[in-house]
Amino acid sequence: MKQLTALLAGDRRNKWITCCKFSIYVRVAFHATPVGVVETLDIGNITLPGKLRGKGRFKKLLVDIENLLEGDALRGTIQAIYIESLLNKRLETHLANNGFEYASIREDDLISPCLYKLLTTSGDSK
Repeated sequence: MKQLTALLAGDRRNKWITCCKFSIYVRVAFHATPVGVVETLDIGNITLPGKLRGKGRFKKLLVDIENLLEGDALRGTIQAIYIESLLNKRLETHLANNGFEYASIREDDLISPCLYKLLTTSGDSK
């Protein structure tokens, strides 16, 4: 999480970070949502050794990232987590059932969906 915190506090907008045995490409960007265009933390690519996949590690990492963004003064103006081009159907289902929304309507299963989750602030209720 130190590398992510450094990215949020610095001037860079994108970076490969390593955390919890993941290599993750993240960027700060803007995306349209039902509440308007918001600043997002994008997760564009994730690599994890095969023997560690399917054990809930990414789900836990997302919770940790969400907690960091919602509770830390470094959050700044980031209002959502945005996951690009999801290829894992099981993870897609989990995210869709846990507060993530589809960034656009899926026309068919050939499109790898993007999902986002709007973050709450200290004044919002979860």
